[in-house]
Amino acid sequence: MHNEYFGGIAKYDYGAIAIPMLQKKQVLAFSFLRLGVDNIANTLNLVNVDGTVDYNKVTLFNVADMAFLASYAKKLGKDDRWSIGGSAKIIHRSYGGFSYAWGFGLDVGAVSQTRI
Repeated sequence: MHNEYFGGIAKYDYGAIAIPMLQKKQVLAFSFLRLGVDNIANTLNLVNVDGTVDYNKVTLFNVADMAFLASYAKKLGKDDRWSIGGSAKIIHRSYGGFSYAWGFGLDVGAVSQTRI
């Protein structure tokens, strides 16, 4: 999926795939997402020491958040009443050449369904 916000300034991209496992009632999934603003003008060096403006010193940079997720889910029991699952994620944030950060996360969950 691709979406643009604020007249195309911010861009959001998402892709995922879910793969049924050979053993029934199990699924493995992978997801990737990116939210970013590209081609931001860096004007930190625009003005020279003598006060003259030099537009050749303007460079471009990007700001983006990216995430990669791996997920797993499985139904339990003969009646499939219980399901368990989890996701592991790696997140990367970058501010052009100025700074960057990494993050990691883990989510787990269980669901019980009652049939009426």
